[in-house]
Amino acid sequence: MLAKGGQSIAVTPSGKTVYVPIISLKAVIPIRTATNTALPPIPVGDEPFAMVVTPNGRTVYVGNASSVTPIRVSTTRRHSGWQPASQPAW
Repeated sequence: MLAKGGQSIAVTPSGKTVYVPIISLKAVIPIRTATNTALPPIPVGDEPFAMVVTPNGRTVYVGNASSVTPIRVSTTRRHSGWQPASQPAW
């Protein structure tokens, strides 16, 4: 059972991995669909709530309370050194 969260999911174009945001962990959990196996959580910041996978399936962008975190699908890790250009204006 996953911790509190999971308000949305993102699926890679291949269908091999599903990403679930877990608010209480401040993380996203990748799940391999073929085996239904959860991989280690990927820290993404406060209140992850929305995600989108790029059409080429290489990156998952995770929206949270104050920023956007990109995850490299091939390694299931955050892109290192990436910073958003500016704070969202909403």
